[in-house]
Amino acid sequence: AYVQAELAGFAQLEQVPVPECVEAERAVGLKRYYVKSSWHGKGIAGPLLSAVVDAARAMGASHLWLTVWNRNPRAIAYYSKAGFRRVGSNTFMVGADPQDDSIMSLELGAYVARQRPPSP
Repeated sequence: AYVQAELAGFAQLEQVPVPECVEAERAVGLKRYYVKSSWHGKGIAGPLLSAVVDAARAMGASHLWLTVWNRNPRAIAYYSKAGFRRVGSNTFMVGADPQDDSIMSLELGAYVARQRPPSP
């Protein structure tokens, strides 16, 4: 996502094995989804997610899935508002410290874009 010549955010999709809790035959993973902090709240996230959904549909996906750290309530709230629902969890280790991610899934057929033009 660019605003004029400035990179404001980016996303990366991946076709990897889908977790069992994502009940979809054709799901694509959202591996990375970032909006630069100086662009938070300025209308970048919606158009970026719409572009991700369009790309996933072009890949033949019926669902989009992702993992999000359970200690990131802002991201969880954003994804929930966008229509993702929690379908499972995954525990991973950071050194000797277990961390938990939520696995969330979005049915692409039900996705409705919420766009507003970016504001500087």
